[in-house]
Amino acid sequence: MTTSALGALVRAETRQLRRSPAALIFAIGLPLLAIIVMALIPGARAPREAFGGLSVIEAFTAPIIMVSVTVICVMSMPQTIGTHRESGFLRRLRTTPVPPATVLAASLVVHAVLALAMPCAVLAVTLLAGGRAPAHPVLLAGTIVLMSITFLAIGAVLCAVIPNVRVLSGAGNVVAILMWFSAGLWIPRAVMPDWARTLTDLTPGGASAELLNTAMAGGQGDWLDLLVCLAWTVLALAVAVRSFRWE
Repeated sequence: MTTSALGALVRAETRQLRRSPAALIFAIGLPLLAIIVMALIPGARAPREAFGGLSVIEAFTAPIIMVSVTVICVMSMPQTIGTHRESGFLRRLRTTPVPPATVLAASLVVHAVLALAMPCAVLAVTLLAGGRAPAHPVLLAGTIVLMSITFLAIGAVLCAVIPNVRVLSGAGNVVAILMWFSAGLWIPRAVMPDWARTLTDLTPGGASAELLNTAMAGGQGDWLDLLVCLAWTVLALAVAVRSFRWE
């Protein structure tokens, strides 16, 4: 894999994303719109006892970050690779000096950049709306990186085991919804019953949300959350590498 070939494919993947405004709006516009709307509501900036002393916007910052990362990594990236494979583009690359793996690497780079940039934008809106600064900025940065890697790995599994793009799209939606629920998008994790929190703690969505909440609100955190994310990442990468087919 040459640097020039990878750079050219990264630029091509970026242009392709720009030509798909619907995907970009869903992956980038909706999370930003959600946090901006909350920021404009005065009551959403006041601390709430039901949310453990956090304001509404602070309580929902982690779930919205989760939404942006899952959409990019579990829905957008697999569909891009699946489309390349179903169209025969990856197969045709076998007749050129550029290996198909370079296309995969280029797509991962583009989506990884988006997955890292979107949480920063969401957090910036929260801070501008008067939300508290992260209690552990280094942990927050590490969590965003780990979460992006974990969900990219899960997206790679979906792409590896599901050859049909339409089925792949539906599976990505289901996985994303499960992760959003685990992260507390509809029911904040602070008010979940104990059994639900215990169950969702073992999912990438729940574990990532706990790490995000610890990084932003403070506390000692739990090493189990880190281990859960690492375990899912290793398992997903192993399955993706073993199962992925270029055709």
